[in-house]
Amino acid sequence: MAVGKVYLVGAGPGDPGLITMRGVECLERAEVVVADHLVNPALLAYASLGAEVIVRPARRHGPWASQDEINRLLIDRGTAGKRVVRLKGGDPFVFGRGGEEAEALAAAGVPFEVVPGVTAAIAVPAYAGIPITNRGLSGIVAFATGHEADDDPSTIDWDAVARGASTLVLYMSVRRLEKVVARLLAAGRSPSEPVAVVEWGTFRRQRTITATLGDVVQKAAAAGLEPPALTIVGQVVRMREKISWFERAQPDQRILLLSTKDDDEPLDRPGVEVTRVSPLTVVPHFAVVKAALERLDQVRTIAFASAHSVDAIVGALLATGQDVRRLAGLKLAAVGAASARRLEQMHLRADLVAGAGGARLAEEIRDARFEGPVLLPRAAGGREELADGLIKAGYAVEPLDAYETIPDGTALAQAVRAHRVRPFDAIGFASPRGATAFLEAAGDAKAVSQSLIGAIGDTTRAALEAAGALVGVVPAQPSLAALLDGLSAALAARAKIE
Repeated sequence: MAVGKVYLVGAGPGDPGLITMRGVECLERAEVVVADHLVNPALLAYASLGAEVIVRPARRHGPWASQDEINRLLIDRGTAGKRVVRLKGGDPFVFGRGGEEAEALAAAGVPFEVVPGVTAAIAVPAYAGIPITNRGLSGIVAFATGHEADDDPSTIDWDAVARGASTLVLYMSVRRLEKVVARLLAAGRSPSEPVAVVEWGTFRRQRTITATLGDVVQKAAAAGLEPPALTIVGQVVRMREKISWFERAQPDQRILLLSTKDDDEPLDRPGVEVTRVSPLTVVPHFAVVKAALERLDQVRTIAFASAHSVDAIVGALLATGQDVRRLAGLKLAAVGAASARRLEQMHLRADLVAGAGGARLAEEIRDARFEGPVLLPRAAGGREELADGLIKAGYAVEPLDAYETIPDGTALAQAVRAHRVRPFDAIGFASPRGATAFLEAAGDAKAVSQSLIGAIGDTTRAALEAAGALVGVVPAQPSLAALLDGLSAALAARAKIE
């Protein structure tokens, strides 16, 4: 049987964006993933769906796998011919016991590769706004583990550490903080020296307290800090006052908007990080539209179902050597503000704009006594509510499949991956077709179950609910801005309750 290979991969300290490209490549090709409990679970989204994933639980949350058991597991899967990723927080060789695993694999004759990771001692202070070296303040840095502060014989010469480095970065120290501080003070560090303790460093829930060696034990206890936490000692801690960035920059909300609408609605909101993705590609049916334009003299009204339908009509006019003057004398109606804005951009003005969907526009066309027949450019396979409403009102209607929308596989894959790696707080869907395409790319509705779901209108809500998604927000007006505001308000209300 062929021998496989084990990759000892550093996952970084928490933020999934800090894993290396080589680490992601190994995860994507892995047949087995053995991860520590502190590894951000979002990184497991990089593993293929068929991979065996084993997560070593925290000691207090389940059966604890000893280091010997982990070593045997890696050897067993490696000798079975598997590609194995051992996913470890930070860097495998920095307080990660990766050296012991590599030694065991070498003794068993199992090939392995070490993929370094960003260690917490570098990343966490950086995310807290603390440079561990700085000209004039610190030129020597020491990394140590708080586990070695116990009364048992230690492998750390605390006197040498305290005297030899201007900046100390201490792993696994928060539960032994009193002993660590006592050793540093006994070795001559000043009680007034600045200290920072960073909990869940580089995660969105990162929390930092600053103190001095003289009062950090009391302040950490009062704040209720728990592992994982990192302690930084030294004058560089003072720089946090000026250059702290991560905790200040974190948005209160992260919202994904899936919309093929091509409009200029302002979507900037304080404290909201908006990611907008177009899940569909628009393909115009120019030949069909050109043929319809030859019969333009037979219609009296054009009802535009979307901004894309405006593009299709005007684009076909220009392609045939005509321009918007060909529409003189016709009544123009539009579904939604985005369609009306697109008409304005084409130097046309809508005589009617309905902000609540096609059914409402049909009613307004009837009430305004517009003449028919009505040309209805729209998406192929699109909603029938506008056509049905006009027919019910007694109008002769010429439906025109002016374009079609097809799923954009690349954009959808990128959006799904972004959500898996770092789930969005809310996801807003602007069309039934886009909603279906995204959920199919994600696998099923379970992929978005952690997020608040919004639909731009009732038709989109129906498509989402038919796919098994729970819709929490439908705005009164069918616009991206209203959808975004509705999602943001719902998230804010949820945060107050929690």
